[in-house]
Amino acid sequence: MRDSMKSQGLHLKKITYNMTKIILFMYILTGLLLFLLAFFMYKMDLGKNQINLGIIIIMVVCTFVGGILAGKVVREKRFVYGAIIGLLYFLILVIISSFMKKDVKLESDAITMFFICVGSGSLGGMLG
Repeated sequence: MRDSMKSQGLHLKKITYNMTKIILFMYILTGLLLFLLAFFMYKMDLGKNQINLGIIIIMVVCTFVGGILAGKVVREKRFVYGAIIGLLYFLILVIISSFMKKDVKLESDAITMFFICVGSGSLGGMLG
């Protein structure tokens, strides 16, 4: 019994460690893609709608890739871990935004982004 609990504890630590690495990779990828978007903004004089679409595409790509990586690492309940990765990505964005702005309010855009992040992470987990 004790060996079983120890094994489960090690498994949970391994999953937590791998999920942390995946989240870190997702944010590095986000930074690189946002840098690329900023370059396109500079060169092409993009409008507000095009910039917003670019940001949404970046979030979808990053959570989808994170879901794929989570599915490959965990190998069980892949869509759940993909959804968890998407949820963590969204929550970290909300926390960082709340530190940047004093008056954070969840609007319909934030709720939409929540479902986009969780959904694309879950889809990536299923395909991973």
